[in-house]
Amino acid sequence: NIVAILSLRWTATAAAAGPSSISFWVLAGLLFFIPQGLAVSHLAARYPQEGGIYSWTKRTFGEGHGFLCGWCYWVNNILYYPNLLMSTAVIGTYVIGRGDTGLVDNWTYIIVATLTALWLAVLVNIVGLKTGRWLQNAGALGTYVPGAVLVGFGLHAALTRGPATPMTLDTIIPDLGNTSQLNLWASIAFAYAGLELCAVMGDEIKDPRRTLPRSIFIAAPFIAFLYIAGTASVLALVPSGNVHVVSGFFQAISAGARDLGGLAWIVPVAAAFYVVGTIGGIGAWLTGPARVAFVIGLDRYFPPAFGRVHP
Repeated sequence: NIVAILSLRWTATAAAAGPSSISFWVLAGLLFFIPQGLAVSHLAARYPQEGGIYSWTKRTFGEGHGFLCGWCYWVNNILYYPNLLMSTAVIGTYVIGRGDTGLVDNWTYIIVATLTALWLAVLVNIVGLKTGRWLQNAGALGTYVPGAVLVGFGLHAALTRGPATPMTLDTIIPDLGNTSQLNLWASIAFAYAGLELCAVMGDEIKDPRRTLPRSIFIAAPFIAFLYIAGTASVLALVPSGNVHVVSGFFQAISAGARDLGGLAWIVPVAAAFYVVGTIGGIGAWLTGPARVAFVIGLDRYFPPAFGRVHP
């Protein structure tokens, strides 16, 4: 759940829009994330079979709606992988100490980095879920560690020199009449999406009726905390007008390391953790939708090859 949903790049996207994004995180959490978690935990406990969201839709609304839901869920992720992979390539430049050198505009580097990350995730998961899950576990750790470092630096900045971006009641209250603010709210809600992913592997999880809801109730607070506290930390460390929408959280980590002095080594280490986290996220979003296509193949709505199990 953590590796599938949590991505620190969203803290940069939100922080670049200013302090009002903190309110949007809270609103999206209350109005989307919590209802989503309750719905998924209920359905996963009641119908824990393989296929998850496809099976639930098919059971409730019929086979046509089930196929459309499953097909859309599978195919839209094909367009999501480039987003994750590009983010991995951008942050990968910080691992090798070339974050501000313009390497991210070198398409030879971008293609090699993205394809390497993609095929690493694919090959590990082809071996099987028993092996692939370790990539996802490492990815969750790789996502959370730099997030915790970011929050620590942000707290230190707020207590010592004051936040780089003024955060008052006036700046935190969002303007719901502003179209760009509403678009930001939609993006923030999207950042919370993905709790349904684990349920598509219901037949491969021990005691899914208990395990799936429990995993949601444990993971959700960790995810919401890091999104809200991470965005506030980026704003505390970097003026919102200077935040890069993709790598802004590493701008913030770099600023925090400079504040404390002698901690420049944290930036490439945090970047390496983030790259592992993103590859783990790619693995999760390869594994889950593949199960949806597999169950659609078993039902013969996809060619039979989709429902064939490798020996």
